[in-house]
Amino acid sequence: FPSHDMLQHKQKEIAYRLDNIYFGFDSANIRPSSAMELNKLVQILEDNQDIRIELSAHTDNIGTFDKNMRLSQRRAQSTVNFLISKGIAAERLVAKGYGETRPIAPNTNPDGSDNPEGRQRNRRTEFKIIEIGINTKKSNEDPDDDDKFFKKNNNP
Repeated sequence: FPSHDMLQHKQKEIAYRLDNIYFGFDSANIRPSSAMELNKLVQILEDNQDIRIELSAHTDNIGTFDKNMRLSQRRAQSTVNFLISKGIAAERLVAKGYGETRPIAPNTNPDGSDNPEGRQRNRRTEFKIIEIGINTKKSNEDPDDDDKFFKKNNNP
């Protein structure tokens, strides 16, 4: 996760991976265990009121191309919704699902067999600064009401 020091020299279009952001299988419901990592991003956004970011979600190549595009868009939007629920202005956030179009690791091994480690690396959430120097205002939502955001999910 990027530190505050890394963002001192704000640069646009650099993707920062958010670790420990988990969703239920084939779901856009963020697991409660992801809150700590997302709260770090909330703090960065609060400390850098002049930036606008794109939150992107990515999938592996299991499933159809269209299904993965839709799933990643829903997951990106869920992440944006969490930030809005914490008081970050919606105007500062853009949700973008890339599906399987931007892998960072091979989904299969050279012999054509499955590469679970590569697929896991490809299932990720990232953010990047897309604008610097914006005017912002805070959302009126209660930033301490986590229960309204997390959906019940029977998957651990």
